[in-house]
Amino acid sequence: MTEEKKYTVLFIDDDTFLRDMYLVKFKERGLDVIACAGAQEALRVLEEGGKPEVVVLDMVMPAMDGLTFLETLKTKGLVPEAVRIVLSNQNDGPDMEKAKALGVKGYILKADTIPSQVVEEIISVADRVLQKR
Repeated sequence: MTEEKKYTVLFIDDDTFLRDMYLVKFKERGLDVIACAGAQEALRVLEEGGKPEVVVLDMVMPAMDGLTFLETLKTKGLVPEAVRIVLSNQNDGPDMEKAKALGVKGYILKADTIPSQVVEEIISVADRVLQKR
């Protein structure tokens, strides 16, 4: 049996209930989690030296939306090797395409997926992308 790779996940969502629930779900799977209430808090974490392998973000957040956050990561060169995954209820085609153009490797719709499936999908995308490197 092969040992699973443990990842550090930066999880960004302004919904406290979802953030806390996913924190538990990720930890149950042996992942390290840095949970942030918004994109600006996540940027501070990254600018202070946070080095997650996986960044999971919502698209609709106050102060700074997911696309602006992704653009800022690119502009500032923050965690360029991190796997970016969107977890959102927004399924707007143009926004999905723009997110993919900004390096998003997975786009999961919250409403269509139960939390345990979300965690498994995030691990699956991370495994696929990081093993190719």
